[in-house]
Amino acid sequence: MLHAQTYPNQLVVGIAVNFLLASSALFLTFRKTLPVILIPSLAALASGFVFGGFSVFLAYLVPFIWLGNAAYVYAIKALKVVSGINYGVTVLAGR
Repeated sequence: MLHAQTYPNQLVVGIAVNFLLASSALFLTFRKTLPVILIPSLAALASGFVFGGFSVFLAYLVPFIWLGNAAYVYAIKALKVVSGINYGVTVLAGR
């Protein structure tokens, strides 16, 4: 059902991954957040769920996805943990 041509797979997966990233940033240490940063992009690439068929060029994008995810987690941690800003404002500002 989720893997249909008319259903926006990337939207659903993106929302789920961003929720996991934000939740782990708020409630876990950065070291424990690393699997949440690294695994979703590898799983989406390996399964072809988001990008379709595997291409060697997509493998080059994975480190940039990791950097983006890490920057998002770091921004949330810096705003919430260090500055003590509201949860909602922190997650929106991190994006």
